[in-house]
Amino acid sequence: MNGQRCDFTASQFGGEIHYTDTSSDRKEAFSDTNDLQYNHLKKRTLDQLAKGK
Repeated sequence: MNGQRCDFTASQFGGEIHYTDTSSDRKEAFSDTNDLQYNHLKKRTLDQLAKGK
């Protein structure tokens, strides 16, 4: 977002994270994800966002 890194998973790691800043796009990001995994993540994300309202 505007050149700023947003890592929503960083808290699950114990130490400092070394990013490679490799460019990605939707196709690459989904290359190792199936529909079941994506839909589960989408539902959990929307559920959490709804709780924040």
